[in-house]
Amino acid sequence: VAGDIFDFCRAGAGLLAYGGDFYCVYRPDRLVDLLLAMRQAGIEPKLLLTVCESPRHSPNMVLVKGKRGGSGGMHLPPVFFISQGDQKSEAYLYVMETGEFPQKFLRP
Repeated sequence: VAGDIFDFCRAGAGLLAYGGDFYCVYRPDRLVDLLLAMRQAGIEPKLLLTVCESPRHSPNMVLVKGKRGGSGGMHLPPVFFISQGDQKSEAYLYVMETGEFPQKFLRP
């Protein structure tokens, strides 16, 4: 509760084995702080997924995956929309049914 994102990333790096995966859900307006904190802690950002309520809205969260001790290079998949029109998106329904993201959001 008393720490900041830099403390959180350092703690995460300390718990991860070399090559271990680090996941974070964060606010888009603080993304620069997150990426900087990850790098300073030795966690290389590998995937950055932006999440929007609908195509009419700006992103309201980012999902970031990092790898402790990873090399440079980050994948930016398509934007993940929760709703399309007045219905939940196919991708959102897939996540709710399976607990996993569709492959197009995970791999280049």
